[in-house]
Amino acid sequence: MNNLSIDISALIDAAQERLLASTPCLIDYSDKKTLKNNQLPSSLGGDSINIYALWQRNTSNEKWELMYVGQRSFKSGWGRVRQHLFSTPSGTQSKLQEVRAAIESGAQGGVTAILVQPDSIRLTVEEELINRNSLSETHLLWNKKARAKVSKPRSGGRAV
Repeated sequence: MNNLSIDISALIDAAQERLLASTPCLIDYSDKKTLKNNQLPSSLGGDSINIYALWQRNTSNEKWELMYVGQRSFKSGWGRVRQHLFSTPSGTQSKLQEVRAAIESGAQGGVTAILVQPDSIRLTVEEELINRNSLSETHLLWNKKARAKVSKPRSGGRAV
């Protein structure tokens, strides 16, 4: 049997650049108690997206820290971002608890997003972005399930 191999590294590189090298759009929480009364800034939500990143920083003078990379069909991309940032239907998993804790501690939240086409490859692109950006235990703290396995030193001091 012949093996078929396709190199999609150029696509992953472009997604990395567009999603993670862009300055996050600040989410201004006027309602810091329930969060659900907030809305995305008008600069977001107009274009379709299917891969997004959630960011955090303690003050406006600090550098943004990448906390989470996620995906959703382009038909519901911004809806999924809203679930992470403002309100989650019962039984739906989201990063709302992490976002709420960050906002209550005084941190700022931000979002970047892209559209990868065709939509069917968004899962692969998301997985590769998570793998590239979770190489230490301090990266992508909210991507607990999908993070790359971080090598831990053995008792002899060598990395596994």
